[in-house]
Amino acid sequence: MTWYRALPFLALGVMAVQASIYPVPALGESVHRYLARVDPALGELHVKACFAPDTPDALVAFDERAAQYLDHAVAHHQSARHALRARGTEISLHGLSDVACVEYQVSLDRAVSTSRRGPAIRVGRDLLLSPDIWLWRPFRRGAPEAIEIRFDLPAGVNVSVPWPVVDTSGPQAIYRVGGRPTDWPARMAFGRFEITEIPVGEARLRLAVLDGQPPADREAMRRWVEAGGKAVATLYGRFPIPSVQVLVMPIGRGREPVPWAEVMRGGGDAVHLYVDQTRPLEEFVADWTLAHELSHLLHPRIDSRDAWIYEGLASYYQNVLRARAGLLPPTTAWSELHAGFQRGLNATPPDRTLAQVTETMASDGLFMRVYWSGAAIALLADTELRRRSRGRLSLDVALARLQACCLPSNRWWTGPELMHELDRLSGTNVFTTLYRHHVHSARFPDLREAYRQLGIDARSGEVKLRDDAPLAPIRRAIMQGPDGPRQAGPPGPGGSADPVDSAPRAVSPSRG
Repeated sequence: MTWYRALPFLALGVMAVQASIYPVPALGESVHRYLARVDPALGELHVKACFAPDTPDALVAFDERAAQYLDHAVAHHQSARHALRARGTEISLHGLSDVACVEYQVSLDRAVSTSRRGPAIRVGRDLLLSPDIWLWRPFRRGAPEAIEIRFDLPAGVNVSVPWPVVDTSGPQAIYRVGGRPTDWPARMAFGRFEITEIPVGEARLRLAVLDGQPPADREAMRRWVEAGGKAVATLYGRFPIPSVQVLVMPIGRGREPVPWAEVMRGGGDAVHLYVDQTRPLEEFVADWTLAHELSHLLHPRIDSRDAWIYEGLASYYQNVLRARAGLLPPTTAWSELHAGFQRGLNATPPDRTLAQVTETMASDGLFMRVYWSGAAIALLADTELRRRSRGRLSLDVALARLQACCLPSNRWWTGPELMHELDRLSGTNVFTTLYRHHVHSARFPDLREAYRQLGIDARSGEVKLRDDAPLAPIRRAIMQGPDGPRQAGPPGPGGSADPVDSAPRAVSPSRG
């Protein structure tokens, strides 16, 4: 996530995926079926939860505010209706062992906030919200509980959720909730938008562009997201995750095309983009944010104590992958990387280790030290893997093997665990060696020897590339990828890169 850009904005106010890629219910696993109806004004949600094979001990909410929005709840028990009450985050069903269904109503209007971190926000006529404010989940000690949800929507209203689809045979898709940790955050949306499936190889990016004033150019947003997805697919020839929720929220004029963006993993993988919809497509294509956020999907969710790993990988690949996709000339991509490294070096305090700075970066504002230290370590790892193996290995190859063995992932990974796994997959000790050397160092990673070997000359303040350097072929291979170089250009109407006479506008080195 682009946290250091998000801070100034915090005070501001379906999917034809084959069900076979998702697990079927395990033997003995309870699968409860929910029907959720939203009213045309998107102000109330009525939910009917029916239980199988038998009644859970309770319904629980994973947002402490959920009870504030619960209007009423009743259980259908022995041909009678019994009123239920929420106590904190629990609705007890004790003593109602043969309840078939529970019905409850939630006021979405009361949940609406002006904060972008609120439980629900209005985006034009549409509604963006956390599922945890309305989804009371079955709880039973000693057994896993899963939910299948179907939405009954008014005419013209659609829903975007991060959960996988398990059935599209009926008039509304059925979604499976379960598998991901319940404390992982998620967002969904109701509104009069369309769901556009963007194929990237066998993967699908499920795009919803929410309402705004003025409205966003939906076709431009589609072309931008498609270009970003295809850029990430240049890493190892395929997109890392089979299905991704992509939400675009127009927020009006800002200092940048994408003032705030983040990845969420709750329920499924999702990328949320808050955009200045008044800007032209060319500015979105030239912006690095989408490539950065999509690059987070190249690895599992990593403990925030090692945020430098995942923010570093994304900061490295936001430039490398755009160059491979023809959205940046390689020289510009190296210049962007060098500018980032300089920002990281300038933001490095003399007496605090990378681990210490990572732990307090939000309060201290030392994002550049964290992000660009991680990117520098990614460059060192990529270069060393390629050098040792004479091009057979690379950071790309290690991440491709990680994807094949371990993604999508439904659990947290620690930084050391990820580094050990990457070493195992590459048959080297490159990752754990770099981790041990840098995580407790108070110095920014020294790139001088890597620059000399790769032929990157930045002594004059302007990056120049030397083809007589020992590792110049590695430098070229990093920006070309497995399929070789492509000519720079913005996505054309059909979604492919159209040759143009000049490259898109380069991103200012003052940015992240």
